[in-house]
Amino acid sequence: MRAQWDPRQIRAILFDAGNTLIFPNYNKLRQSLAKLGIFIEERDFMLAEYRAKDKLAKVLKTVGEDAHPQPLILYFDVIFHEMGLPEADLAKTRELVNSRGTIAELFNNISPSTYTTLKLLQKWGYILGIVSNADGNLRKALDKFGLTPYFHFIIDSKEVNYEKPDPRIFFLALERAGVQPYEAVHVGDIYPVDVLGAVRAGIFPVLVDPLGYYNDLDCLSIKSVDELLTLFQKIF
Repeated sequence: MRAQWDPRQIRAILFDAGNTLIFPNYNKLRQSLAKLGIFIEERDFMLAEYRAKDKLAKVLKTVGEDAHPQPLILYFDVIFHEMGLPEADLAKTRELVNSRGTIAELFNNISPSTYTTLKLLQKWGYILGIVSNADGNLRKALDKFGLTPYFHFIIDSKEVNYEKPDPRIFFLALERAGVQPYEAVHVGDIYPVDVLGAVRAGIFPVLVDPLGYYNDLDCLSIKSVDELLTLFQKIF
């Protein structure tokens, strides 16, 4: 995959949303869980999420090519299960996630530098798009956080009825961007979903890996989207 990388050819940058641009507010989740008698450290959330990513990808494959009906509930269910919580506590976490319900409620932590990064990439002339496995509320969340103006298009898996790693969702992104596969990169955080999905569509993948969990994998990785500026600024 590394051999295909030529930043001079890139015209479009595609982004995953959750854990790439917007992140769970672990502190608020911890506070809500504590009220239910479930006590979890913030770092335990992050580590469990890492361990759960591959398992999540396998679960997504079992539901076939169509989008999972409740991807957020599935996402958090796999994470809490990975923490080893007893079934009684898992039931409480499901109820909590159900009560919060949407991406905007569960993912509301954004680094200020993300806005700067997107603004510069946009200024440099890149076509920016989002390709996300979401719940139909992604646009509302992006509007709420002021991210929508940075993107030429937003693809929510719930709206198109198939999700990553299905290459069709990437082909749709290429069509909307008006570029060929070799002219695009996709930036996301789940290797089997974002990296392998992009590769299946002929798109160069960039893995967001803040803890260096995937250092042994043969793909380009960054700790945050801010590092995209380093990758592309030499062209200008």
